[in-house]
Amino acid sequence: MTSVMDVGVSEVSRVALWALRGLGMAFGVADRAAPLVSWAEAVEGGALRRLREISPQIDGPRSDPRRSQVSDATWRFDMSGRSLLELGPPAIDLLTMAARTGKVGRVDLLNTLDPIFLSGLARIAARRGIGLVALSTAPQLSLCGQQVSRLHAFAGPKGPLFSDDAVGGAPEFDEAVAAWESEPSPAGSDGARLSLLAYAPDQQPMSDLVEPARFDAERKFAFAQAHGVKVERRDLEHLYELEIRTWAPTSDRSRTQALA
Repeated sequence: MTSVMDVGVSEVSRVALWALRGLGMAFGVADRAAPLVSWAEAVEGGALRRLREISPQIDGPRSDPRRSQVSDATWRFDMSGRSLLELGPPAIDLLTMAARTGKVGRVDLLNTLDPIFLSGLARIAARRGIGLVALSTAPQLSLCGQQVSRLHAFAGPKGPLFSDDAVGGAPEFDEAVAAWESEPSPAGSDGARLSLLAYAPDQQPMSDLVEPARFDAERKFAFAQAHGVKVERRDLEHLYELEIRTWAPTSDRSRTQALA
């Protein structure tokens, strides 16, 4: 029996919605997160495997996330025990608000479990017309399955474009990147620094940014939608097991969650 299976991208997204419900996420949260799972599996690869690995850490009752506002355009999220699938979309909402008011928005993510979902989050910002750069001091960022130190998404004439740079254009954006690079890791983190910086389109000249061909993420995603993706059998089976937990709860906690 082969350990690799073919599955449709839409099927991954469909099952992911209910699988994330099985992990305790509210319906609205899981609904926003499910497309991030299918994007990451199609574009980055290994998303279902990572979800299986971290499921024990994010399973169970939800606690209030530890987050704080550092300034009018800067926030800090302690991701301990929480997934980017859950807290990433709200972070993008905050960054969008900051960028659309003419500021360089910033969200620091401490103790991140699953940076594999970052390119999908960056895509959300780009589709809103906001530029977003993810910066990391650790080798944890990937773009089209390749390890990068910076992940940049921005709006192009035909949709989101991706790069592995943080090309300057506006002094305030360059200053924000320079400030990040000079900072030490915050107390209480795992030693790695990971931050998202967002800017409005008029803060950086889009025409000066050229998308490297190796990072044509939208084309890679479109190909996967047409032809499916190959995943490990045990990773896909785990996703279905979580879905079954939602539809056929077997404990008081599961039954309570299924009604939430």
